Amino acid sequence: MPKLISRDVPCSRRCLALAALAAAGLTPTVAFAHHLMGGKIPASAFDGLLSGLVHPIIGLDHFAFIIGAGIVAGISECRLMAPLGMIAGSLAGAGLHLCGLDIGFSEIAVAVSVAFAGSLVFSRRPVDLVYLVIAFFVAGLFHGYAYAESIVGAETTPLLTYLLGFGFIQYAIAAASGYMYEWLVGHEEKQARKLAKISGGLMSIFGIVLVVRLVTGS
Repeated sequence: MPKLISRDVPCSRRCLALAALAAAGLTPTVAFAHHLMGGKIPASAFDGLLSGLVHPIIGLDHFAFIIGAGIVAGISECRLMAPLGMIAGSLAGAGLHLCGLDIGFSEIAVAVSVAFAGSLVFSRRPVDLVYLVIAFFVAGLFHGYAYAESIVGAETTPLLTYLLGFGFIQYAIAAASGYMYEWLVGHEEKQARKLAKISGGLMSIFGIVLVVRLVTGS
Protein backbone atom coordinates (compact mmCIF):
# COMPACT_ATOMS: atom_id res chain seq x y z
CA MET A 1 0.00 0.00 0.00
CA PRO A 2 1.53 3.36 -1.04
CA LYS A 3 2.47 5.81 1.70
CA LEU A 4 1.57 9.48 1.46
CA ILE A 5 4.60 10.50 3.52
CA SER A 6 7.69 8.31 3.54
CA ARG A 7 9.44 7.37 6.78
CA ASP A 8 12.69 8.33 5.07
CA VAL A 9 11.65 11.98 5.21
CA PRO A 10 12.83 13.73 8.41
CA CYS A 11 10.14 14.02 11.08
CA SER A 12 10.09 17.81 10.90
CA ARG A 13 9.30 17.67 7.21
CA ARG A 14 6.65 15.02 7.79
CA CYS A 15 4.96 17.30 10.30
CA LEU A 16 5.08 20.24 7.92
CA ALA A 17 3.56 18.05 5.23
CA LEU A 18 0.78 17.02 7.60
CA ALA A 19 0.20 20.66 8.48
CA ALA A 20 0.01 21.51 4.78
CA LEU A 21 -2.60 18.80 4.32
CA ALA A 22 -4.55 20.23 7.24
CA ALA A 23 -4.34 23.72 5.73
CA ALA A 24 -5.62 22.44 2.43
CA GLY A 25 -8.52 20.77 4.16
CA LEU A 26 -9.47 23.90 6.08
CA THR A 27 -9.13 26.44 3.27
CA PRO A 28 -12.36 28.45 3.12
CA THR A 29 -12.07 28.96 -0.65
CA VAL A 30 -13.26 25.41 -1.17
CA ALA A 31 -17.02 25.32 -1.72
CA PHE A 32 -19.11 24.15 1.21
CA ALA A 33 -21.04 20.99 0.37
CA HIS A 34 -23.49 20.01 3.06
CA HIS A 35 -25.68 17.80 0.93
CA LEU A 36 -24.16 14.65 -0.55
CA MET A 37 -27.25 13.93 -2.64
CA GLY A 38 -27.68 17.37 -4.15
CA GLY A 39 -30.35 18.40 -1.65
CA LYS A 40 -32.48 15.29 -2.17
CA ILE A 41 -33.82 13.53 0.90
CA PRO A 42 -32.36 10.02 1.41
CA ALA A 43 -35.00 7.50 0.43
CA SER A 44 -33.48 4.22 1.62
CA ALA A 45 -31.52 2.87 4.57
CA PHE A 46 -28.34 2.83 2.50
CA ASP A 47 -28.86 6.40 1.26
CA GLY A 48 -29.39 7.56 4.84
CA LEU A 49 -26.30 5.76 6.12
CA LEU A 50 -24.10 7.03 3.28
CA SER A 51 -25.33 10.58 3.69
CA GLY A 52 -24.73 10.44 7.44
CA LEU A 53 -21.21 9.08 7.00
CA VAL A 54 -20.20 11.68 4.42
CA HIS A 55 -21.98 14.83 5.65
CA PRO A 56 -19.53 15.59 8.51
CA ILE A 57 -16.63 15.21 6.06
CA ILE A 58 -17.81 17.28 3.09
CA GLY A 59 -18.95 20.05 5.40
CA LEU A 60 -15.55 21.65 6.06
CA ASP A 61 -16.76 23.58 9.10
CA HIS A 62 -17.98 20.35 10.70
CA PHE A 63 -14.87 18.44 9.66
CA ALA A 64 -12.56 21.08 11.13
CA PHE A 65 -14.41 21.03 14.43
CA ILE A 66 -14.35 17.23 14.71
CA ILE A 67 -10.59 17.11 14.09
CA GLY A 68 -10.01 19.96 16.53
CA ALA A 69 -12.19 18.30 19.17
CA GLY A 70 -10.27 15.05 18.73
CA ILE A 71 -6.91 16.75 19.16
CA VAL A 72 -8.14 18.63 22.24
CA ALA A 73 -9.35 15.33 23.68
CA GLY A 74 -5.93 13.86 22.96
CA ILE A 75 -4.20 16.79 24.65
CA SER A 76 -6.50 16.29 27.66
CA GLU A 77 -5.80 12.53 27.67
CA CYS A 78 -9.47 11.59 27.25
CA ARG A 79 -9.67 10.94 23.52
CA LEU A 80 -12.15 8.08 23.89
CA MET A 81 -14.50 9.65 26.44
CA ALA A 82 -14.70 13.35 25.57
CA PRO A 83 -15.96 12.88 21.96
CA LEU A 84 -19.00 11.08 23.37
CA GLY A 85 -20.25 14.48 24.54
CA MET A 86 -20.04 15.75 20.97
CA ILE A 87 -21.96 12.74 19.66
CA ALA A 88 -24.67 13.10 22.31
CA GLY A 89 -24.97 16.81 21.57
CA SER A 90 -25.19 16.32 17.81
CA LEU A 91 -27.91 13.69 18.19
CA ALA A 92 -29.84 16.00 20.52
CA GLY A 93 -29.39 18.92 18.12
CA ALA A 94 -30.64 16.86 15.21
CA GLY A 95 -33.63 15.89 17.31
CA LEU A 96 -34.41 19.55 18.02
CA HIS A 97 -34.34 20.34 14.31
CA LEU A 98 -36.52 17.36 13.45
CA CYS A 99 -39.00 18.50 16.11
CA GLY A 100 -39.32 21.83 14.32
CA LEU A 101 -37.33 24.06 16.67
CA ASP A 102 -35.85 27.04 14.84
CA ILE A 103 -32.32 28.07 15.83
CA GLY A 104 -31.55 30.96 13.52
CA PHE A 105 -27.98 31.46 14.71
CA SER A 106 -26.90 27.81 14.38
CA GLU A 107 -24.48 28.46 11.49
CA ILE A 108 -22.74 31.23 13.42
CA ALA A 109 -22.55 28.97 16.49
CA VAL A 110 -20.95 26.24 14.37
CA ALA A 111 -18.35 28.70 13.08
CA VAL A 112 -17.65 29.94 16.62
CA SER A 113 -17.14 26.34 17.76
CA VAL A 114 -14.51 25.85 15.05
CA ALA A 115 -12.60 28.93 16.21
CA PHE A 116 -12.95 27.84 19.84
CA ALA A 117 -11.65 24.33 19.14
CA GLY A 118 -8.76 25.82 17.20
CA SER A 119 -7.83 28.09 20.11
CA LEU A 120 -7.77 25.09 22.47
CA VAL A 121 -5.53 23.15 20.08
CA PHE A 122 -3.25 26.17 19.73
CA SER A 123 -2.91 26.60 23.50
CA ARG A 124 -2.30 22.87 24.11
CA ARG A 125 -3.72 23.22 27.62
CA PRO A 126 -5.47 20.13 29.00
CA VAL A 127 -9.12 20.57 29.89
CA ASP A 128 -10.90 18.65 32.63
CA LEU A 129 -13.05 15.84 31.22
CA VAL A 130 -16.31 17.18 32.71
CA TYR A 131 -15.84 20.66 31.24
CA LEU A 132 -14.74 19.21 27.92
CA VAL A 133 -17.78 16.94 27.65
CA ILE A 134 -20.07 19.87 28.44
CA ALA A 135 -18.38 22.10 25.87
CA PHE A 136 -18.48 19.36 23.23
CA PHE A 137 -22.15 18.67 24.00
CA VAL A 138 -23.12 22.33 23.56
CA ALA A 139 -21.12 22.64 20.33
CA GLY A 140 -22.52 19.33 19.15
CA LEU A 141 -26.07 20.67 19.54
CA PHE A 142 -25.49 23.23 16.82
CA HIS A 143 -23.59 20.87 14.54
CA GLY A 144 -26.33 18.26 14.90
CA TYR A 145 -28.99 20.87 14.21
CA ALA A 146 -27.19 21.76 10.98
CA TYR A 147 -26.73 18.11 10.03
CA ALA A 148 -30.47 17.45 10.32
CA GLU A 149 -31.29 19.97 7.60
CA SER A 150 -30.47 17.34 4.98
CA ILE A 151 -32.71 14.67 6.53
CA VAL A 152 -35.87 16.65 7.40
CA GLY A 153 -38.85 14.92 5.84
CA ALA A 154 -37.20 11.51 5.45
CA GLU A 155 -38.89 8.26 6.38
CA THR A 156 -38.01 6.59 9.69
CA THR A 157 -35.51 4.01 8.33
CA PRO A 158 -33.22 6.37 6.35
CA LEU A 159 -33.52 8.86 9.20
CA LEU A 160 -32.24 6.34 11.74
CA THR A 161 -29.39 5.15 9.50
CA TYR A 162 -28.43 8.78 8.85
CA LEU A 163 -28.17 9.45 12.58
CA LEU A 164 -26.18 6.25 13.01
CA GLY A 165 -23.83 7.23 10.20
CA PHE A 166 -23.02 10.75 11.34
CA GLY A 167 -22.66 9.63 14.95
CA PHE A 168 -20.21 6.88 14.03
CA ILE A 169 -18.06 8.92 11.64
CA GLN A 170 -17.74 11.83 14.07
CA TYR A 171 -16.53 9.55 16.83
CA ALA A 172 -14.15 7.69 14.53
CA ILE A 173 -12.55 10.89 13.20
CA ALA A 174 -12.26 12.49 16.64
CA ALA A 175 -10.77 9.36 18.23
CA ALA A 176 -8.33 8.92 15.35
CA SER A 177 -7.25 12.58 15.53
CA GLY A 178 -6.62 12.28 19.26
CA TYR A 179 -4.67 9.06 18.77
CA MET A 180 -2.49 10.57 16.03
CA TYR A 181 -1.70 13.54 18.26
CA GLU A 182 -0.82 11.29 21.21
CA TRP A 183 1.36 9.14 18.96
CA LEU A 184 3.23 12.19 17.67
CA VAL A 185 3.77 13.49 21.22
CA GLY A 186 5.21 10.13 22.20
CA HIS A 187 7.66 10.14 19.29
CA GLU A 188 8.42 13.82 18.57
CA GLU A 189 6.97 16.14 21.21
CA LYS A 190 8.65 19.21 19.73
CA GLN A 191 7.09 18.54 16.34
CA ALA A 192 3.74 17.85 18.02
CA ARG A 193 3.87 21.33 19.57
CA LYS A 194 4.59 22.88 16.18
CA LEU A 195 1.80 20.98 14.51
CA ALA A 196 -0.65 21.97 17.26
CA LYS A 197 0.28 25.63 16.82
CA ILE A 198 -0.10 25.48 13.04
CA SER A 199 -3.29 23.43 12.90
CA GLY A 200 -4.87 25.25 15.85
CA GLY A 201 -4.06 28.62 14.31
CA LEU A 202 -5.53 27.56 10.97
CA MET A 203 -8.72 26.33 12.62
CA SER A 204 -9.10 29.54 14.60
CA ILE A 205 -8.59 31.71 11.52
CA PHE A 206 -10.97 29.53 9.53
CA GLY A 207 -13.67 29.82 12.19
CA ILE A 208 -13.24 33.58 12.52
CA VAL A 209 -13.45 34.04 8.76
CA LEU A 210 -16.65 32.00 8.72
CA VAL A 211 -18.15 34.10 11.51
CA VAL A 212 -17.32 37.33 9.69
CA ARG A 213 -18.75 36.03 6.41
CA LEU A 214 -21.97 34.91 8.08
CA VAL A 215 -22.43 38.12 10.06
CA THR A 216 -21.70 40.42 7.13
CA GLY A 217 -23.46 38.21 4.56
CA SER A 218 -20.44 38.29 2.25
